[in-house]
Parts: sequence; structure tokens; C-alpha cells
Amino acid sequence: MKKLVALAMAATFVVAACSSSTEDAVDTYCDDLGTLQTSLQEVGNLSATSSVDDVNAVADDIKSAYDDVVSSADGVDDAVVSEVEAAQKTFSDSVDAISGDASVADALTQLQAAEDAYASSVNAALAKVSCSS
Repeated sequence: MKKLVALAMAATFVVAACSSSTEDAVDTYCDDLGTLQTSLQEVGNLSATSSVDDVNAVADDIKSAYDDVVSSADGVDDAVVSEVEAAQKTFSDSVDAISGDASVADALTQLQAAEDAYASSVNAALAKVSCSS
């Protein structure tokens, strides 16, 4: 009987530890999604007078934030992670598709459209994993 009680207590501890671990993973993922969301908002600060360095800095911040999201994705719903990965690929493809001959205004319009779509996907991911951000 004592063994059964000890086994039941150990099982309860393992379940609680796994639950806490999953919650921690989701919390980290949510934090990283929030950082990605903030990085995407930096696109709105760009203007026709922004330098190439300004644009590259924003792009680097977005990529870095995305890399953090990927790193923290363990223990999170694979479908949600896949959606964010697809959004990153679409964003990256959209940015790559901006013609070198495009005017700064046209390039900025295309970049902001790509950012809007990406931000929408990040917002959906935040909602799906019950993030409070």
C-alpha cells in the first residue's frame, strides 16, 4: 500500500512537472512572438528618407526575433509553429521580390504590405496559444 501511495505521489509530481514545463515553453514562445511582433512594427517607422542601413537594421531585427521564436517552439503546437514559419517564408519571399529598380516609395509600400500580412499571422499565433500579448 505504501508503495502504491508513493507511486501515485511520484506520478502526480511528474505530471505537474511536465505541465509546468509545457507552460514555461508556451510562455517563452509567447514572449518571443511578442518580440517578433514589436520588430515587425519597426517597419512602420521606415520612410522614404530611411537609409538602406535603416532598412537592413529592421530586417535584421525581424530575422533575429524570428530565430528566437523558432528556438523556443519546442513544446508548442506544431500547427501554430508551422503557420509562423510559413509567414516568415512569405515575408522573406515578398522582400526578396522587391525589384532593385523600384522607387523607394514603391519598395516601402511593398515592404509594409508584407509586414502587414506577417503581423496578422503573428497575431493569430499569439491568439492560438493563448498568449496575453
